[in-house]
Amino acid sequence: MDRRAPTSMDVRIILPEDTSSAKSSPEPPVRHCGDEIQGHLEVVCNSSFEFSIDISFEGLIRTWIAPGNENDSFKPPPTAEFQVGRIRITLLAHHKLIFGFIQKFLHETQKVFSDPSTRCYNSHLWIHRVPFRFIVPDELISPHSDIHPDFLKLSPSAKQGLVLLGFAQPSIIYLLRIKRIRTGAPVEILLGPNQQRELIVMPYTPAAPPLVIEDFPREYRPCTAKPLKQYRWGRPLGILEISSAEPSPLNILTLTPRTSTFAVLSVVFTSNSSCNLNARPSEWNFVVKQHLRSRTFYSTRRLDRMPTLAVAKADPYMRIRDEKKVSEVREYREISWRKERQPQLLEPTVSSDIEPCIWTTTLEVPIHAGKTLLPTFSNPLSAHQYTLALQLSIKGLYHGVMELVLPVQVFHYPPDDTRLRAYAEERNENLDEINPAVSRFQHGATAIYSSLRGYDTSPPPYDDL
Repeated sequence: MDRRAPTSMDVRIILPEDTSSAKSSPEPPVRHCGDEIQGHLEVVCNSSFEFSIDISFEGLIRTWIAPGNENDSFKPPPTAEFQVGRIRITLLAHHKLIFGFIQKFLHETQKVFSDPSTRCYNSHLWIHRVPFRFIVPDELISPHSDIHPDFLKLSPSAKQGLVLLGFAQPSIIYLLRIKRIRTGAPVEILLGPNQQRELIVMPYTPAAPPLVIEDFPREYRPCTAKPLKQYRWGRPLGILEISSAEPSPLNILTLTPRTSTFAVLSVVFTSNSSCNLNARPSEWNFVVKQHLRSRTFYSTRRLDRMPTLAVAKADPYMRIRDEKKVSEVREYREISWRKERQPQLLEPTVSSDIEPCIWTTTLEVPIHAGKTLLPTFSNPLSAHQYTLALQLSIKGLYHGVMELVLPVQVFHYPPDDTRLRAYAEERNENLDEINPAVSRFQHGATAIYSSLRGYDTSPPPYDDL
């Protein structure tokens, strides 16, 4: 009787961070555009035979919503059934129907083969170490001509909102996955937890041009005006108007402890009559409250354009989550003003000592935020945006709520060549501390720098976009 064990093979994905020294690091490695993803497949066989393996580098977006008003405290029971179809997913738990959606935006496949030069024999086992290599692309390409240009930019790894059986609001993940194994003989294939590896990707995304705020009248408020009074029920002293434009973007890839920018607030006071009445702008003390907020849109239906608040309210397949990120209060004293006479188009009919006049000044409002912010992004199922709310008030005077709402970009991009080299060298030193042998995977400052300056990182053709 033949008592030999059946032919079998065990396949695992091994990455540089799997070494013992790398495992001691509390932070997982982060990949960027142009970075090489190098590793090997460890294939252990109890006999010698030929094989080929398809390994893929994929990017997936997973979202879910509940019809009607979602309850943040909702959690499915452990016995909930999760039925997965080709794309659309439904979950029925506690008589509540959940809709999910999966969108693959990145898909690159590499075929590797068994090679006598990559195997060794040890303890009656053949051990193959078959190398593979991928590159994180700068951007995506699509065979579809109608896709929004912003959807061709890579989104950062993220799991936001409520996580539900691998889905979130949204969940953006990058994976290395063993797709197919072919052998020349019947083989029992053993696939453990390392047949699929999740990677953290933070792409380099340059700042986009300023938004045309006038095209989004319901989204933003770049200016506002209110009557200014000494008392709530008193007569108006004049009209106070404030306005501002989109501030410079916040770059979270900076060597400073936090990222910073500023908004320029224009203040105009138009008196009702004489400049010599009770209105004395030079004595006013301003208080400016600022709130940096994030808006996350997520949908279970493919988007064909950038989402907005109006679209989210009308679309039953879309939800929005608004969160306050940073708040700060500043007081401005002893402000310098400019006094201007109101232009007269006709012959004056009143005395010059009582004609209205205009006072103008500007306030610079610093904006600071931590570097843990998620960059602005958009993709076919979700979008992440930021807004800056500025509330102005004058101590001792009455006026209605004066609040501006402005768009703000948060991006992740090396600020200049010098800092890029410093950042790359620092990153390379940290990698060397984690694993001195990582040099064979070419994680060097020169490789990182060249990947952004002149290095050919043209993305391969991807399907399913």
